[in-house]
Amino acid sequence: MANRGEFKGAKRASQLIKFEGMRWNNITPTDIDLAIEARGAYVFGEFKLEGKSLELGQRLALENIAKDIKPSPCLMFVAEHKTNWQESIIAKECNVVECRWNGRLLTEIQLSKINNVKHVVDAFLFKTRGLQPTYSCDSNYGIETGFLGKTHPQYQTNEEWLSNYEAAEAAA
Repeated sequence: MANRGEFKGAKRASQLIKFEGMRWNNITPTDIDLAIEARGAYVFGEFKLEGKSLELGQRLALENIAKDIKPSPCLMFVAEHKTNWQESIIAKECNVVECRWNGRLLTEIQLSKINNVKHVVDAFLFKTRGLQPTYSCDSNYGIETGFLGKTHPQYQTNEEWLSNYEAAEAAA
């Protein structure tokens, strides 16, 4: 059994889904690489090879989803990677090159303060829903299952995490 967050069915995922014959005027299906629903907050992400951009239809679909979900909090981002097609893309490490936070497009200066996908999703879910990142130190003794009923000592408490997060925001 795979751990939470690990990909299941890699062989099946390599199958192409053909949308031939599925068109309504100028509307055709698209896919979304990342979708998260967390306590009524939504995150949608798309991963592109460095230098590639979203197709117009995909961009419109993502922007309209983010707009139509209001008043729920919504984050939509585009991230770049340099990964060879034969290797797996590590989503959390990809660079965010475009980001809409509750419909507002972040500026280049704001984007420069975002390290990667994990950073922006962590910040969004914490600010909108108070969700702190969960880390697993081992499949059997991770934070999710607890470590003998306690938080593993190498990880911060909610108060420590919030204090460090706010200090980093103030310094930025």
